[in-house]
Amino acid sequence: MVKPMTRALAPLWLGVMALLNASLAWAEDVPAVSADPCTARMGTARTIELDVRGGAEIGTMQYTDTLDLAPGEIVFTFDDGPSPDYTLEILDTLDTHCVKAVFFLVGLYADRHPELVREIWSRGHTVANHTWSHQLLHRVGPVTGGREVERGFDAINAALLGLQTEVGEPAQSAPFFRFPGLNHTRHLRTQLAGDDIAVISCDIGTDDWRRISSDSVYQRALRNIESRGSGVVIMHDTHARTATALPRLLDTLAERGYRAVHLTASSHSSTLSHTTQITTQADTDQPHGGEE
Repeated sequence: MVKPMTRALAPLWLGVMALLNASLAWAEDVPAVSADPCTARMGTARTIELDVRGGAEIGTMQYTDTLDLAPGEIVFTFDDGPSPDYTLEILDTLDTHCVKAVFFLVGLYADRHPELVREIWSRGHTVANHTWSHQLLHRVGPVTGGREVERGFDAINAALLGLQTEVGEPAQSAPFFRFPGLNHTRHLRTQLAGDDIAVISCDIGTDDWRRISSDSVYQRALRNIESRGSGVVIMHDTHARTATALPRLLDTLAERGYRAVHLTASSHSSTLSHTTQITTQADTDQPHGGEE
């Protein structure tokens, strides 16, 4: 009885084996799905640790030098926050697209919303100083200007108090400063360099500070990035138009092969217990600006 049953089952087993072999062959032709959610996104290609000893002035919109970026590499920066209305939305967009950025924070707003400062830092972004109250420093004297810088750093570091890096170092603002409206003065530039603080301007504007539509922000940002090919981009995390334009912009840049670069400071740089030495030297520079 065993042999007849074996003969009867043989065709069934042959059919099962043929189906299994066909399934394996089909599986070999299907592209593997990456477990990395950043594969199809813009992503952050690398990190630049800027050595700020003796100061640095970065951004060809104002200065001679900029970062050593390859074609298609973009450093994203956001000014004027933290904003309770839009900063979290922008952080979520950056997370979705696996992009790390630099946030130049206004100390007054950092003092009002320390939880947002902590959130920005905790998500792996660089936090930096954009003065205490966003005064245009070319319109004030050197003492007032110096206090704006000092209070900005103090407010940001106070908001970060208690947070630590993976190696147990206290969280702090990067030793980066951006002049409000990009209106610098020779005196403060010299003073910042003496304090080992880098002045970060930009290479590429987006006009998102103007009262334009989100589509205009997208079009202008894309046009300016494509025109230059790489560089430090300035945006603002305080406007609905920026929050709306950003996902589309990052999608398009990813499709065209652009990658983000994260700007940080070298590990020896510190802004804790930062004190700006104030002199009575008069400001002599002419203003140079255009980005709020």
